[in-house]
Amino acid sequence: MNKHWQTVALRDLGSFGGLKNGTAFKSEDYKSEGIPLIKIGQFKDCSIDISEADYFPEYYMDEYKNYLLNANDLIIAMSSGTTGKTAIIKDSDLPAFLNQRVGNLGTLNTNIVDKSYLPYLGIQIRKELMELASGSAIPNISKALIDKLKIRLPPLTEQRRIVARIEALAAKVNEAKRLRQETITEIETLVASKEMQIWNTINFKKLMSLNDVTTYLSRGRQSKQGESDHFLIKTQHVQMGKYVTSDMTLSTEVANKVKPEAIVKSEEILIACSAAGCLGRVAFYEFTDDKNISTDTHIAIARANPEIVLPKFLYAYLKGEQGQNQLRSREKGNWQREKIGFRFTELNVSDMRKAPVPVPSFEEQKRIVAYLDNS
Repeated sequence: MNKHWQTVALRDLGSFGGLKNGTAFKSEDYKSEGIPLIKIGQFKDCSIDISEADYFPEYYMDEYKNYLLNANDLIIAMSSGTTGKTAIIKDSDLPAFLNQRVGNLGTLNTNIVDKSYLPYLGIQIRKELMELASGSAIPNISKALIDKLKIRLPPLTEQRRIVARIEALAAKVNEAKRLRQETITEIETLVASKEMQIWNTINFKKLMSLNDVTTYLSRGRQSKQGESDHFLIKTQHVQMGKYVTSDMTLSTEVANKVKPEAIVKSEEILIACSAAGCLGRVAFYEFTDDKNISTDTHIAIARANPEIVLPKFLYAYLKGEQGQNQLRSREKGNWQREKIGFRFTELNVSDMRKAPVPVPSFEEQKRIVAYLDNS
């Protein structure tokens, strides 16, 4: 560490030369307006958020005047998950009372610490206090512990240089994130546009049902996990347009009950039929290994009829906007579960079987698949 850094007692960061504790206020006296009470729950990003504070009537100011805060007071949380967090009191926060388990170091000593550096100093303070609390998950920090804590501080000019450097780097990171999101949005828009262009070339007068173009369309059954060589596909393995390899396995007893037709084969389509945020997601399974793998009740297998439709064409349609609209429009609520306070929606297989699917010639299907693969 730079030799010009100095060791400073935490108590000297404020004007009191030590910590002053808040006090316990009676909860039965809480009001919806008046003077806010600063608790550990009000700490936010080195400042105070009083939007959800409890309040006390103004006549409390005489009785509890020793616990009133002043502008630029440096306060510190002394318990719970906020232990060690610091904040500066602003004029807009006042008047305000200080609750128990929150300490006040007094007006920030700007001769040794710049206000802009406080968020980064706060990280150091919190780390060292947590270490002194013996690693407790929800430690309580005493006044004596805070008063004896010493920290290392760079000179004021160095503090400002550090803050400027961090803010410059943060701006670059934010700009990179913005550009990345713009790029993703542009790509998604172009892909969607290309897909719409290609689907618009199809004669949708020639339609068949999803049931007619598949030889198998059914949800899984078994999901009890255990030790076997039979793998299990769940909703987390079916991302939109991507199958995530599963390492989950069924119990041997359950695996022995899986019917042969329920085992997933290469070039079959997986459809998420339930679970929040997953409904209608489709993925293409195209592995050539010989392992046994099946789905639980939340995932359906759609097996294309090769005499009618190419598997990749059917997958491309179900993944696209029009196919997704057809699937998701068949969403239904499970009212029995909703009566006990749990809203559960799903895609019923019998309803999915009725979803219309365009069926152009095989030559046209191949052209569409090739076009989308190169998009």
